[in-house]
Amino acid sequence: MKRTARDILRDMRDNMLTVDMEATVHQAVKIKKQHRVGAILIVDAGRIVGIWTERDLLHRTVDPQFDPGTEKVSQSMTRALISAGDAMRANMQQSADEYRALNEMVSLEYYENWKAHQAEAVR
Repeated sequence: MKRTARDILRDMRDNMLTVDMEATVHQAVKIKKQHRVGAILIVDAGRIVGIWTERDLLHRTVDPQFDPGTEKVSQSMTRALISAGDAMRANMQQSADEYRALNEMVSLEYYENWKAHQAEAVR
């Protein structure tokens, strides 16, 4: 079963870097720089409403009216809540976990069958 963005966000909740949607671009850039990340989740009353990335910032800098000290991150955030890379990484991790579990079952079953076969051979 593939994981949804909601599943991934729920699992990542304790490690997510967030900023309120009223934060300025300047404030968000400082936080991103401090934590050395390329994206930050935008929240409104504790609810995730978007993501603000370096790409969002880059697109805004060409506007001559752009002022990072007054513009809110919510003005240029992306409403898609999670990157394709995060979704792919989470699904690959899930597949690896499933493979490991299946491998353990097969290995244990093989061992038990071998052990039973050996016990019969000794009799």
